[in-house]
Amino acid sequence: MELITNNTTKNHLETITESLDGTTELICCIAFLKESGLDPLLNQIQTRKIKSTFYIGLDFYLTEPLALRKICQSECSLYLTQIEKKTYHPKIYYFKKEGIGQSIIGSANLTNGGMNSNIESSVLLDFKLGSKFDTQLNAQIELLKEISTLVENCEPIDEYEELYKIFHLTQEESNSKFLKEEKRVKQKRKPKNNTKKRPSLTNEYLNQWPEKFEEFKIYKKKNDGNPIVSKHDKLHKWYQKQNDLYNYIDEDGKRLIPNEHLELLNSEGFYWGNGNDLRSIRTWEENLGKCMEYSFLKKQPYVWVTWEKKDPKFKYKKYAHWCVRQRRRIKGEDNPPISEYELKRLRDVNFLFEDNESRNKVKEDEFLENLLKLEDFINLKRKNGDKKWLPSQTESDTSAYELGNWLNDSLEWIKRQLDKDPNDEIALSREKEFLQLGIYKEGIFKSYFEASAKAYVEMRKLYPIDNPKGEERKPYQEVLKWATENKSRYDTFPEWRKERLEQIGLKKQNPNRQQRL
Repeated sequence: MELITNNTTKNHLETITESLDGTTELICCIAFLKESGLDPLLNQIQTRKIKSTFYIGLDFYLTEPLALRKICQSECSLYLTQIEKKTYHPKIYYFKKEGIGQSIIGSANLTNGGMNSNIESSVLLDFKLGSKFDTQLNAQIELLKEISTLVENCEPIDEYEELYKIFHLTQEESNSKFLKEEKRVKQKRKPKNNTKKRPSLTNEYLNQWPEKFEEFKIYKKKNDGNPIVSKHDKLHKWYQKQNDLYNYIDEDGKRLIPNEHLELLNSEGFYWGNGNDLRSIRTWEENLGKCMEYSFLKKQPYVWVTWEKKDPKFKYKKYAHWCVRQRRRIKGEDNPPISEYELKRLRDVNFLFEDNESRNKVKEDEFLENLLKLEDFINLKRKNGDKKWLPSQTESDTSAYELGNWLNDSLEWIKRQLDKDPNDEIALSREKEFLQLGIYKEGIFKSYFEASAKAYVEMRKLYPIDNPKGEERKPYQEVLKWATENKSRYDTFPEWRKERLEQIGLKKQNPNRQQRL
């Protein structure tokens, strides 16, 4: 027995890595999983070819979907656990070896913090397989298996990922509000010391104000309605003074800016904000100005920047991303939420909102561009003989990763649209485009399956026997391996897969026939 912590010379990751020596089977029952903790362990498992099973919890949406996908796409078995009104919270690492077992049981989740940096405590135990402790441990794992769901394809992970994104978006907003409140509460504890200098209202300033206000109106008109005066403009000092007067509140709780000035400035959409807000809104206005410049050059009746990917020197790429982000902020899918000021400005300049008909063509152009990139990607992968010929969300190459994200989002969109309306023309058209590339709306897993099924059918046309011999066998080694695996695991498959295997003449052999042979 040994106590494992992360604050001694040997942390949890090093202890687990050592325990893998001689291990023939590994079982991990973990509450929370992250890529940072999984990657070092998964690399060791794959290198040593250790049979492994993971029972992973989904509570509080702390487990990362990408980490689950990595297990799903490996040779390991994956079970997901989420029980209503209960929390799945074990941290068990169980190593089966020749006649003996080892377990690490304690507080460490499979995350970078759990493995390396958090303050954790676990116990390393050695015992004989079949001993009382081993029996108790296996009984507990069987219980966890009963309350968990085996992942046979990535669909359950897709569903979890959708909820994970929504949860974390809401959580970010809550955290932001909490931090503001925390700062406010702490500020209350500090002794008040108002050293802010009172702005002056001289007669000279008041006499010049009407003239400066007219200059402000002219500036705004020249800058397409932008009321934020640049720091480099001669009017900026006057502009900043308006904010100073507005934000200074005297001992009677009144703002220092004269009421008649306030009304006139409000009528021109003057932006009242603190220093930090002012800096960010100034940058926001500059970005909007660039988008308007692009739209003017393109003679568009609306403001929107489309990324011209075929032009390597396209100078408005950054503003194309900016436009997308504003749309996401309007929908509440990005932070910070869109402000009333920003929303009004976008409406004033005819920003391209989602319901604008012109956007449909832009969306279709984007789809066709990505479809061509996807076709090139697939052709190259197949030419190189790669088994995984579709881009995934785990690609290390940025362009392939983005293409994998787009493919996943597109398939999810098609499924959702056809669930709502089976006759949706756009969804049916896109589904047809993907089917021509051998991609099914059910996802990458089924697409790989159908590609293998097609290869098996082609082989059987040439060689009707189950198992070609000699030289004939060489080109079909992977196909034959696939066929054998599908026969042996036939009973574990969902109905759609069983039906398809029967269609192509692949199903579980009759045991009696096998004996006769």
